[in-house]
Amino acid sequence: MAGLHWADYLIFTFFLLASLAIGVYHAFSGNKQRTTQEFIMADRNLKVIPTMLSLLVSFQSALMILGNSAELYSYGTQQWFGVLIGYFFAILLAERLFVPWIFPLKLTSIYEYLQLRYSSRLVRVVGAVLGIACGLLYIGPAMYAPSLALEAATGFPTKLSIPIMAVVATTYTALGGMRAVIWTDVFQSGIMLCGVLAVLIKVHIPRVAWKSVEYLKPSTMLRKKGDFLDFRKIFVHEASVDPRERLTIWGLTFGWGATWAFTYGLQQASMQRYSATASLRDARLSLLLNIPFLLLLVCLAFINGVIVLAYFAKERCDPLLNGDISSSNQILPYFVKIVFASTRGFSGLFLATLYSGALSSVSSSLSGCAANTWEDILKPHFVNFSDFRAAVLNKCLVVIYGVIGAAVAFLAAIMPGPVSQVSISFASATGGPLYGMFILGGISASSNWQGALIGCGAGSAINLWIVFGSQSIPAFSPTLPPLPSDNCPMFNETLTAANATSVDVSLHGIEHLYAVSFLWYALIGCFVTLAVGWIASQIFNTVGQNKSKKESDARLRLPWKAMLTFSTLPPLDIDDDSSYAFEDIKKTPGEKDVMLAKDDQETNTI
Repeated sequence: MAGLHWADYLIFTFFLLASLAIGVYHAFSGNKQRTTQEFIMADRNLKVIPTMLSLLVSFQSALMILGNSAELYSYGTQQWFGVLIGYFFAILLAERLFVPWIFPLKLTSIYEYLQLRYSSRLVRVVGAVLGIACGLLYIGPAMYAPSLALEAATGFPTKLSIPIMAVVATTYTALGGMRAVIWTDVFQSGIMLCGVLAVLIKVHIPRVAWKSVEYLKPSTMLRKKGDFLDFRKIFVHEASVDPRERLTIWGLTFGWGATWAFTYGLQQASMQRYSATASLRDARLSLLLNIPFLLLLVCLAFINGVIVLAYFAKERCDPLLNGDISSSNQILPYFVKIVFASTRGFSGLFLATLYSGALSSVSSSLSGCAANTWEDILKPHFVNFSDFRAAVLNKCLVVIYGVIGAAVAFLAAIMPGPVSQVSISFASATGGPLYGMFILGGISASSNWQGALIGCGAGSAINLWIVFGSQSIPAFSPTLPPLPSDNCPMFNETLTAANATSVDVSLHGIEHLYAVSFLWYALIGCFVTLAVGWIASQIFNTVGQNKSKKESDARLRLPWKAMLTFSTLPPLDIDDDSSYAFEDIKKTPGEKDVMLAKDDQETNTI
C-alpha cells in the first residue's frame, strides 16, 4: 500500500486500537452490560459534556469533512452561510420544542411515543421500520466516504476498508453498549478537531492558503484562450424562492434547518443520548452547547474546502478534469496526499480524522437500529426473555446491522453526486413522513392511528416518487465550470473546452417536481403527512365515531407555550408532580407489556 509512512500506520493503528479498547473496557466495567437499560440507555446517568460531544460527532461525520469540500468544488460557497443559520435554528428548535416533549416520557425507543399517543402497535412498528431504514441509509455513505478517501490517498481498496470499518464499529458497540459509544465519541471528537485544525495550521505556516486564495479572484481566473470562468458565484448567496434551485438561503435555513431539527429532536440516536441524562436541564444543555462547537467545526471544514479549491486554482490544474481523481468527494484527501507528502504522520492523522467521523456515526446508528428492533418489533414476542438474554440479543442485532450497513456502503459507492447529498436525499425522503406522524400526534388531539398511517404512506410515496424521478432528469442547478487546467501534465484543450460548456436545462410537466432541491424533501414529506393524516383522521372520527383515547394526556402534546414564551416547564419528577396526568409512564415494564399487547389486539380488531 503505497503512500503511507510507518508513522502514518502507527497513528492510524493506535486510533483503531484505542476505539476498540474503550468498548472492551465498558464490556467488563460496571454491570458488564447485563441489562438492556445499561446497554441501550447507559442507566440514564450520562453527564452533559460527554453527551454534548457525542451528539456533535454522531451526525457530523466524514460526510461533512469530505462532503463540504466536494460541495465547494462543485457548487461554490453559497451553502456556507445558510448552513450555519440552518444548524442554529435546528438545534434551538429541538432544545425548545422536542426535548421538553420527549424527555419526560422516559422512553427507551422514540417510537414508543407513537403507540402511547395513537394506542396502536401497528403505528409504532411502521415508525420503527422507517427509522431503521433511515439509519441504514445513513450508515452506508458514512462508511463509504472515508473508504473513498483512503483509496485516493493510499490506493488501499474500498472493498477492504469498508469491512474493516464495519468490524471496528460493530465490535466496540456490541461489547460496550451505549457507554462505549459515548466515550469513543468523546475520544473521536478530539481526533476530528485535531485533524481539521492540522490542515489549517500546516497550510498557514508556509502561507500556501493566503497566497492561493488570491487565485479565486475573477481577474485571475482566465484561460489561455481568453475564456472567462465565472468564479464570482462562489461568494454569492442565492436568494431565489424557486424550490428547484439546489442551494438557496431559504432552502438552507428552513429546509436544512427543519431536517436537522427533526434529527436532533426525534431521531433514535439523539433521543438515546439526551434521554440518558439525569435531568431535563442536562438534556437541554447538551443540545445548546452543541451550537458553538458545531458552528466552529462546520466553519473549519468549509475553510479547508476553500483552501483546497484555491490551491488547485493556483496550480491551474483541475484534478477531476485531469483524471487524478474519479469523484469530487476525493478532492480533499488528494490535496492532503500531494501537499503533505513530506510530513510524516500527517496522512495517518487525516485518515484517523475521517474514520473518527465515520465510526461515531456508524456506531450511533447501529446502537439505535438494534434498540428499535428489540424494543419495537421483537420484545412483545419474547416476553419470557430475561433482561440478560435480551441484552445479549441486542448485541447480536448490532452485529447483524453492521453487516447490513457494510452492504449499503457498497451500494453508496455507485450513487452519483456528493456523498452528503446522496445521504440526505434518501434519509429525508423517508424521515420527513416519519417525523410527520410525531408532529401530527403532538398538535392534533383528534388525530388517530388510521390517519397517521395514511398520512405517512402518502408522504413517503410522494417523497420517494420525487427522489427517484430526480434521477431521470439533468441537474437543474449545474455545477461550476472546471478550474483552469492549462498547467496539467496531461492537459487536453478539447476536453477542457467541452467540460467548461454550460448546458441549459429544459424541463417539462412533471419534471419540474422532480427538480425540487433535496433540501426540501423532509419538509415536503412532513407537510403531506400532516395534511393527509389530519383529513383522514377526521373522516375516520366522523364515520366510525372513533375519538382519540389520549386526548386527556397533555404531556403527549407539543409544548408550544414553553417554546414561544421561553417559560419554565413544570417539575419533571413524575412521583412528586401531581400535575403529571400521564399514567402510562408510571407502569412497570410488565404492566407496560400488557398494555401494549392490549393495544395490539384492539388495533387488529379495528
